[in-house]
Amino acid sequence: MGINIASKISPSDKLNAPRSLTATYISRLARRGGVIRMKQEIYDEVRTVVRSRLEVVLKQVVLILDSSTTHKRNRKVVTSRD
Repeated sequence: MGINIASKISPSDKLNAPRSLTATYISRLARRGGVIRMKQEIYDEVRTVVRSRLEVVLKQVVLILDSSTTHKRNRKVVTSRD
């Protein structure tokens, strides 16, 4: 059946999820993209952008799952082809 990870995360952690994007993680990601130097202010901006993009993606996922619900097909899994 699998482990329900969402039930193990406290509500306060869910609100602070973008904070889990540490400066080290953002720095590594930027280095991989070819960035050499970054200002300190960029980290909060990256967290804001990631959060807004994630909201858009999750809204689209919900619409996909809602639109594909019929009496024969009640989907709960999103695939890469969606």
